Amino acid sequence: MNLLAAVPLPPFNFKASSAQDVFSIAQMVVCGALFLVAFRELRRGNGPIMLWCLIGGFIACLWEPIVDVLGQCWLPTRGQHWEAFTLLGRHVPLMMPFVYSWFVGGQAYLFYRLFERGITRQRLFQLWGLVFLVNICLETPGILTNVYTYYGKQPFDIWGFPLWWGFVNPLMPMIAATMIFKLKPHLSALPLAIATIMIVPSADGVANAFAAWPVIAALNTDVGYVGTWIAAFITLGLAAFVVWIIGLVVAVPDPAHATATGLGSPALDPAQTAMPARTVAHA
Repeated sequence: MNLLAAVPLPPFNFKASSAQDVFSIAQMVVCGALFLVAFRELRRGNGPIMLWCLIGGFIACLWEPIVDVLGQCWLPTRGQHWEAFTLLGRHVPLMMPFVYSWFVGGQAYLFYRLFERGITRQRLFQLWGLVFLVNICLETPGILTNVYTYYGKQPFDIWGFPLWWGFVNPLMPMIAATMIFKLKPHLSALPLAIATIMIVPSADGVANAFAAWPVIAALNTDVGYVGTWIAAFITLGLAAFVVWIIGLVVAVPDPAHATATGLGSPALDPAQTAMPARTVAHA
């Protein structure tokens, strides 16, 4: 069996519409606004983590041509006005680094702050679903206006956006936020900055390697729609498993559940919790 013969070719004749300019400017505006918020956070003494996350999101864009080849997304060269870089023969438009900056980096910071405040496993799954909807809202306008397209035997493809990507993409900021949240207490300023900037793009690769591989394998072999749809359900299960694992690391008990099951911490008498006075020895 010739596996390469089963890999569909990109639609080279597909031409990007002029809507790419509007789409690109919109992403730049969103990203620019978040950078302003990051600098405001810095001035207010809330730390530079948001800024590091946004920078890391820019770097994460290097994954775009890799997942495009594997997951069969085509960013057309015909009609493309602004190009950011070329990798693996794929010409990545200028809008993509800005998309990655806010979608991966910006949302990683949002999850990080939510983890700091305390989040239950139920709320974590709800937020996974919310970012799934954000992903749909992000990609649908570009697809319907022919800014880019998907090809091959894509599962869960109803109107041009294969929804299986929506299972995987929210994992990127969630994994990044989890790592930043757990590492922050152990790192000083400079190591934390370097770690955060590197974690965000690395989380992109982890999410795709852990959850997207079944569909990627099916798309690039001759298994037809039956095979890709089966793979998509496996990917859905793996993505949910990742969210569950993240919950093990960052989730706090649901107060209502803890009270109902008697797992809440018993109230302590103030005298029991008072710290003993520190004895100072004098020479």
